[in-house]
Parts: sequence; C-alpha cells; structure tokens
Amino acid sequence: MPIIKISDRYRRQWFWFFVFLISFIVLIIGLYIRMISVRSAALEAEKEERLQPVRTQPINITEVWKTATFLARIEGSQTIDISADVGGWVVERNVVRGQKVEKDQVLIVLEDARKTLKLKESEARVKSAKADLKELRRKLAQTKTLLDKGIAAKDTLASFSNQVQVRLLKCML
Repeated sequence: MPIIKISDRYRRQWFWFFVFLISFIVLIIGLYIRMISVRSAALEAEKEERLQPVRTQPINITEVWKTATFLARIEGSQTIDISADVGGWVVERNVVRGQKVEKDQVLIVLEDARKTLKLKESEARVKSAKADLKELRRKLAQTKTLLDKGIAAKDTLASFSNQVQVRLLKCML
C-alpha cells in the first residue's frame, strides 16, 4: 500500500479547522451552562417572591381627630377684569392685592410704547431740522460772501434767506 504524503499546507488548514470546531463547541457548552444557571436563579427568586400567609389581629377603631386646623384664603365674591387700550410694561403700581379701590382710581400706570415712539420720532425730526438749518445758514453765509465778491446773484441770497426763516419756524413748532 502506498503512503500518501499530505503537504504542510493541508495540514495547517485541517489544524485551524479543528481549532475552530473545538472553540465553537466550548462556546456552545459555556452558553448552555450560563443559561442553566440564570434559569435556576430565576426559579429561586420566584420561590422567594411567593406570598407567605400572615396572622392578622383585629383593631379597635377610635376617633383620632376631634378638631382640624386648615390654612385657607378667602376670595372676594366680586371680581372685575380690567384691561387697557394699549399694552406695555407696568411703570407704577398704586394698589396692592386685597386693597379697596374707589371709582376712577388709577390702579397702575403703563409705559405707552406709542407715545414713546412718537416722542423719539419727533426728537429725530427736530434734530434733522436743526442740522438742515445749520447747513442752510452755512450756505447763506457762503452766498453772502460770493455776492460781496460779485459771483452770486441776489435771488440766490433771497432764496436761502427764505429757506432759513422757514426752517426756523419749523424748529420752533
């Protein structure tokens, strides 16, 4: 009978195959043992959770509280909702909760955003008019200088003078 030589390559392949197979079997056995131990622990815990009978004794019922004390707040029988025609932040509060109020009494003062906006807008217009007036006065002075030198016309000077007077009236209003 002839002897068959197996090459080293095939031997290594078979070696790793058996190593893998043995590792797989050891893993399966380990998982099985773990599963059994978890199940037995669950069964023991279930046994402990079962209800145990207890002996009861009747009790005598007596009245414990004869009086009771409560903290309470009494509200008025009449409440009135108030509203303002504008929204805004409360600037001043003239009454406190629970205080009696009279008819037409000012309860709170609101910051009126519309009035504040109009005031700022008016201030900006005044500032702009003053700047325009300053510029017109500068042009009027320049035109007077040019008229004295004979370069500018008297009509231009009169026009700037009228514009300055109109701006002065607008600034005063």
